[in-house]
Amino acid sequence: MNETLPLGWETRNAPDGRPYFIHVESQTTTWEDPRMKGLPPTGLPPSPNSGHSPLTGAVEGEAGYPTPPAAKKEGFFSRFTHMSDGMKMAGGVAGGVAVGGAVAYAYHKYSEHEEREEEQAERLEFLEEENKRQQEEIEHQQEENERREEELQQAKMEAMEEENRRQQEEIDRQEEEIRNLRLAEEEEREKSDSSSSESEEEEEEEDEERANELAERQERLTEEQQEKDDEQHALDEAQRELDECDDDDEDREERQNELDAQQRFLDEKQRDLDARQRELDADCED
Repeated sequence: MNETLPLGWETRNAPDGRPYFIHVESQTTTWEDPRMKGLPPTGLPPSPNSGHSPLTGAVEGEAGYPTPPAAKKEGFFSRFTHMSDGMKMAGGVAGGVAVGGAVAYAYHKYSEHEEREEEQAERLEFLEEENKRQQEEIEHQQEENERREEELQQAKMEAMEEENRRQQEEIDRQEEEIRNLRLAEEEEREKSDSSSSESEEEEEEEDEERANELAERQERLTEEQQEKDDEQHALDEAQRELDECDDDDEDREERQNELDAQQRFLDEKQRDLDARQRELDADCED
């Protein structure tokens, strides 16, 4: 740059060849060209005895010689605002305009860089929030599935208990009928005349044998019904364990088919027991 330095300023070259500027009065140094600022330094001009002018012959490194400002790490702007080693600043107004344009371009790029960083930070925050929301939704769904599974198991247990209660009531009713039948037979025997004919005694014996036969049949039916109920209970327990296990689909399907086959067998057995019970009830009424 051909413009004269403002009053009170000197220039030197640093060891790396870059020019730096000395404010004579304050003996401070800077890399910034005071001619680019467009403002003269404040205060009076330096006295002739202060500092070293370019003509005093001061040697770099001697006492009183202002050293260059400390080198600083290049930032985003500094890459655009100083020139490479071995180059000198272009002079004139054209040089100032070029430097100003470079600074403006650098500021524009820096602004874009800052905007991109802000957008990336906002995007990261959004993704973290979305991930947190999805995780909470998964945990909520897992809790809901566990609650539904517990409700289903509770409903199955209540249904099984109700069925057992109904079957026990039916067994108690049948046993009560048998006891009443025997009491009636005993009453009839007590009312019979000791002088009844032999045929009447034989008839009573037949009735007694008939009653005993019916009682034995009822007892066998009761035992078979209890055996079937135990098998049904074991099957229900196996079904519950299968519902809770984590086997692969193929093994699970095979086990489910086995349980379904056992259930069909027990259903058929229950129908047979019900038919035999109805037949026994009809015989008891006769």
